[in-house]
Amino acid sequence: DRAGVARVILSPLARDPEDVMALARAFPKRVVPALTTKSGPGDRDFQGTFDGQLKRFAWVAMAETLLWHAAKGKRAPEIVQWPDDEKIQFLLNHAKARGWPFTAHIEFGAIGAERARFLAAFEAMLAANPDHPFVVPHMGQLEADEMAALIARHANLHFTTSHANPLTARKYPDYPWVNMFADEDLAPRWKALIVAHPDRFVLAFDNVWPKHWGRFFVKQVKLWKRALAGLPEEVAHAVAHRNAERLWKLAPLE
Repeated sequence: DRAGVARVILSPLARDPEDVMALARAFPKRVVPALTTKSGPGDRDFQGTFDGQLKRFAWVAMAETLLWHAAKGKRAPEIVQWPDDEKIQFLLNHAKARGWPFTAHIEFGAIGAERARFLAAFEAMLAANPDHPFVVPHMGQLEADEMAALIARHANLHFTTSHANPLTARKYPDYPWVNMFADEDLAPRWKALIVAHPDRFVLAFDNVWPKHWGRFFVKQVKLWKRALAGLPEEVAHAVAHRNAERLWKLAPLE
């Protein structure tokens, strides 16, 4: 409420899924319950875990799937899963069957020597599923020119703005997060890309741990509200909420 954010797509992390469903029942217009995919590559029965969640609860979205996740402290280890891995294809097929966007967490800035090969594998997945929407969080840690080329090649590719701001860049200087801002406004290259492709970007944040839900969250939202005010009105509305409503089939804001 303090941040003025209307909805959260929420999935359990080290919590019972019932905790998320209870919040969704209590706040049906605010909380969108998302089936978690974060079992990690070492989970030998990930299909059973996933199917168990589907049987127990009425999910309306699927959380991000970690394809390339760099290590971030002791609680967030490195996870690498290639687009053609069995688990990734299993999750993609479930997302397609239910009409859920496939949210592919890929930190291209952290991949290193395998970057070109991994990008080619991801593009092959996009090309093989041209009618299904894919969403990449954190702007994929890509720069504007590379993203523009990807958008031109793949009509089903979208990005969220999570972590792509100077507040995150200052708070986590050891990670290659993209900073889309110049001072307190969007940098010209990013503003031009969003205006040219307003249907490809979703304003979003990445609140994983309790510390992310406090003042840091409110400050990020304030920064983005100021940036959106500098865009054409229709573009700002698309990024702020309409693209999310379209992709996740959510009722429009009242």
